[in-house]
Amino acid sequence: MKKHLRLGGKMRRKSVPLFAIAILVTLISITISGCGKFGSRFANSIPTISITSYEGGEPGTSTDSLDVTLFQQKVFWHAVDNDGVVKGFAYRVLDNNNNPISTPGNKYIDAAGDVTPQNVLDAFGTGWVLHYKQGADQTIPLDNVHAKRTIWTEQKYAVINFPAHDVNGDPDTTICRFEVICMDNRGGICAQKAIKVFRSYSLRPTCFVTTTKGNPNGGQVGTGIRLSFSLNDDDPFLQATAQNYIFRIEKRLTSNDDIAPGTTPTEWFSTMNAPKLNQYLLTKNTTPGLSSDYGTTATYTRVVAKVVDLAGIVSDTTSVRFRVKEGFHPSTILYKQRMYGLGDNHYIDYIDESTPDVLPYTISQGEMHYATPFFRAKDSLYTCVNSSNLKVWLRWGWHGEYGIVTSSGVPNYTDNPFDKKIDVLLDEDTNKNYYSEITHFHIRLDGRPYRYPPMQDSIFVDPPTPEFPEGKRWLRIPINTSLGQTIVDTNISSGLHTFEVRAEDLQGVYDPTPAVFNYRIPEPVSASQKSGILIIDDELNNSFAPNDSVDARYLNMTSGYSGNGGVTVIKRDNLQFTKDIRNRFLAYSDLQQYKLVIYHDDNPTATSNFQTDYDAYALYLSKGGNMVISGGGTIASMVSGCVMAHYKLFEKFFGLTYSGSVAASITNNMLAKNYFVKATSTNGYNTMMLAFDLDAANANPAPVLDNGNVILADPNETPMFNIMNTRKGLGPVSYFTSLTPLGTAIYKYGCKSVFGTPDQSPYYWPSQASYNQYNNLVVGVKKTTSNNKCYMTGFPLSYMKKADAKQFMTTVINEVMAQ
Repeated sequence: MKKHLRLGGKMRRKSVPLFAIAILVTLISITISGCGKFGSRFANSIPTISITSYEGGEPGTSTDSLDVTLFQQKVFWHAVDNDGVVKGFAYRVLDNNNNPISTPGNKYIDAAGDVTPQNVLDAFGTGWVLHYKQGADQTIPLDNVHAKRTIWTEQKYAVINFPAHDVNGDPDTTICRFEVICMDNRGGICAQKAIKVFRSYSLRPTCFVTTTKGNPNGGQVGTGIRLSFSLNDDDPFLQATAQNYIFRIEKRLTSNDDIAPGTTPTEWFSTMNAPKLNQYLLTKNTTPGLSSDYGTTATYTRVVAKVVDLAGIVSDTTSVRFRVKEGFHPSTILYKQRMYGLGDNHYIDYIDESTPDVLPYTISQGEMHYATPFFRAKDSLYTCVNSSNLKVWLRWGWHGEYGIVTSSGVPNYTDNPFDKKIDVLLDEDTNKNYYSEITHFHIRLDGRPYRYPPMQDSIFVDPPTPEFPEGKRWLRIPINTSLGQTIVDTNISSGLHTFEVRAEDLQGVYDPTPAVFNYRIPEPVSASQKSGILIIDDELNNSFAPNDSVDARYLNMTSGYSGNGGVTVIKRDNLQFTKDIRNRFLAYSDLQQYKLVIYHDDNPTATSNFQTDYDAYALYLSKGGNMVISGGGTIASMVSGCVMAHYKLFEKFFGLTYSGSVAASITNNMLAKNYFVKATSTNGYNTMMLAFDLDAANANPAPVLDNGNVILADPNETPMFNIMNTRKGLGPVSYFTSLTPLGTAIYKYGCKSVFGTPDQSPYYWPSQASYNQYNNLVVGVKKTTSNNKCYMTGFPLSYMKKADAKQFMTTVINEVMAQ
């Protein structure tokens, strides 16, 4: 019994899936063969489309309204698919005879039906506007059979430029029809196309023709110019746009304006296939070409031009006239204002506000280092001291590229790249605008074509010469490339370098006198390699600081030095003819070799040039240099001027607080406050007495000048100037108000005693208040670091007694040379 039950259970379990399969087969059979009502649920529903609006018209799809509209219309449409989505639209324009036509902006149509799907051809015919398929190479024109093209677009509008002209190109109201259809996601197309009939009009445009570099107005031009076309169109609301320009060239007599004998006007040429629709290049070798007007017949050249606008209307003619002359050539300019170097040994550490350029920069040990122009060394060569990361920017252009336009509109060609870009081309010999353009530059570096791998085959070879039997070779680069007017050189070898560049114009003529830039990249001199002393004389010869006297005193101060390198003197004023583009007279390359630089501007009332040459001094000190600065009342303005310009040299190397008021002057008048008679030593240096001749026999009252002591005359001393003898003291002295923790005061102000009537002859004593105010002010400072020893005196060392000044300088030299 149990066995029977088990068997019966097995049979029931097998019968359930067999039953389900039977039901499924039955359903499939019904679906395949079955009832028409059930199958119609999956038939494709055809989409519908309508034109919703157009610019200048009311929404709707009316085909019988023939209101006159502007020729250019932006037509919108909308389609609906009840059982799917609309995937594409196709549109076309038909003329009044229902023939499909192409229009500007929709130039290519499928007139033969090669691209149009068969169901569209069967329903509506040909002439649909062609589009690129998604991802197609759009450099292949749409009329090329190899282009991936289609009549379908996903756009829901089209900008149509309807024709509005007659057979002669004159304005005429025309009737055209715009049609649009749609396709759904199953390939079904709408049963009815949407139609809008347009009656279009447009006004006649006006054409203008000149050259890209201005209107010659009958003047001379070279044998290479580029025509420039433009138009004006008074159609409201629309931007004036050309379909193309046409022109021809005539030769006419200057005497009576007749066509020149033996010549005929050229045929009409179109700009349609020119690289730019509104420009056309003319040279001796183009078609049409330019020929000289300076032959046996006195002629001029006239270019007659018209424009065809987007409505197909042709303008009236216009013209430009000029006389073609051979022999013009460009002049190449080096833009030294923008020729920079940047590396560990050539930089500035502040933002250069004198230039509008955005300077290249790098960050070194948390400090911003900015590029700066080349220095110009005393041998007149431009220099950048080398480093492993040195980069050099070389830049160039042409005469006429930059200038200033006066209020009356007259250009002044300055060749300064920071001025306005005027962008004309001037002949090198006559300085005349010959209405051409620069097309290429030829460049060489160190006697070879500049190496630029992307253009390594673009080599121009000059005709052979005795110096270059195989012809001088240049890299020829188009102006519109990334290398057009700038190169950035890296991995630069130390030594002399020569960069040559010349411009080439539309005539194919190049500058016969290339611009040449000779520069030197010196090897750096480390602190341990430095030797010798450099004295920089920054005074102009005058009664307060006679050159011979000052020079003799500084040579005496350093006469005890007999080490390597010796003592060298540079008179800064003698370097004025070799100043660089930033008016710097001194180059870091001329300073770096010296162990000690002594700078003096010992005319107490002069204006110091220290700030102008700051860049060289800052580099020198940053690379382990040592320095002595001597001056008088001008030291205060020198320090405050550098602080105001964000120069931090005095804080870094001389121990002065970074403040515009850190230094002050007692006076700038040589006849006032003549109280300074000595520099009182602190921190182990010798006291220095002011050098003057005390005439004790004529003194009344007794000449007590220094804290109750008579300052005796030294028979070996000669005062720097007579006022020191009559006043027995110096007025213009600078003092320092605040030092950093590493700054050290080494001299203080030594004031005359309070004895006679204040500021009365013969000795001009101070009042007690003046004595209290000035005595013991800090007038000499020093800062020592692991790399530098720097000293500065607010009084002129050459004014002090020779022996005292020499003793001080000898101590300084010994300290520096012992490093």
